[in-house]
Amino acid sequence: MRNLTWPKVSIIWLNYNSSKIIDIVLKSLESIADLDYPSDRYELIVVDNGSTDKSFEKIKNFLDKKNNLRKKIIRLEENLGFTGGNNIGFRARDLDSKYIVLLNNDAIPFDYSLKELVEYAELRNDIGGIQGIIVDLDNGRIDTTGSILTEFLIGAQIYHGRDPMNIKNIKKAFYVTYADGAYSLYKIESIRKATGFQNKIFYDEMFAYFDDNILGLQLWNSNFKIISIPKIVALHRRSSSFGKISPLK
Repeated sequence: MRNLTWPKVSIIWLNYNSSKIIDIVLKSLESIADLDYPSDRYELIVVDNGSTDKSFEKIKNFLDKKNNLRKKIIRLEENLGFTGGNNIGFRARDLDSKYIVLLNNDAIPFDYSLKELVEYAELRNDIGGIQGIIVDLDNGRIDTTGSILTEFLIGAQIYHGRDPMNIKNIKKAFYVTYADGAYSLYKIESIRKATGFQNKIFYDEMFAYFDDNILGLQLWNSNFKIISIPKIVALHRRSSSFGKISPLK
């Protein structure tokens, strides 16, 4: 990949009433602008889910100053959730993009992360989705390296809560049932073949939960693999949008 043209990537990033974590949100955007990836080969698609707390205005003002960042800003009149917002972003993507990235607004990617994810994804034609090690922003321990589902559809986040510096057995990429929606990369063609959708990623009915689970199962059932790579790629504060315990969840 070092001497080849990098494939185009569309990063879909949602916002909803994020004023209470606006410092993390702006760090996330700053990190996207600073990604070590050719600036003409990736774009940021911001979808605001009908925010009413002035966070959209702060985000727009911040992005208006990022002249070197290719970006599209979409403001919705109502909250369509994670699934609906990402579906809108998917339809707005550069049609030449080979990959999409789903990135939460409370996740802060490291500058090298996108290249790492793309390089691994380019190694095999059967890779449908990919993520890396995501570290909890507050305690420094592993938030997720991807998740598994048992035959009873019970989920578990692999290595959750472990010290990322002491996971000696993470030496190579491994399979997971699904990549976490906090920061994950997917091949667009794989999604289309697996879901049968041409203009969206998710079933709208899921709104904000179980979306990445279902997508993972759809990809596996269509003979596409989902992998997690042994690289720390981002910091993340989980459940910033809806809280760890919420009626919606």
